[in-house]
Amino acid sequence: MLSRVKIALRGQEALITILRNMSRKAQDSSQLMARLAILGYKDVMSHFSKQEGPDGKWAALKMTTIKRRRLGGKRHKILQDTGLLRASVQPTVESPRRAVIAITNVKYAATHHYGDKRRNIPTRPYMWLSRRTVDTMLNEIKNYFRR
Repeated sequence: MLSRVKIALRGQEALITILRNMSRKAQDSSQLMARLAILGYKDVMSHFSKQEGPDGKWAALKMTTIKRRRLGGKRHKILQDTGLLRASVQPTVESPRRAVIAITNVKYAATHHYGDKRRNIPTRPYMWLSRRTVDTMLNEIKNYFRR
């Protein structure tokens, strides 16, 4: 024998209002996306400062690289000889506000991020997001839709 179950929702108007507000905010999320882009950009910049990838410190510079550097007796920061690579990283919101990305137009960016075994260049990933930043971004998203 089949039985019928009837479900009555109480407060459904409040739920509908919440869903409408979320839908409206999703239509124009430009402020949220800009905030997320800035958070991601700051995180990537911190990787240059800390000279680290998701698995720890970047491989040390070879002595031949240190000798070749223009910095003379100054500190030798990895991936920052001229500062061009670091300065080239830009936060971008892909239109129509569907993705937040960081871009660079430096020709050798991928080589240093992924490494090149043929040329004995170690992997030094800098375009990644820390767990802390991902958590902060998720909180930003939650707060955006709660307002």
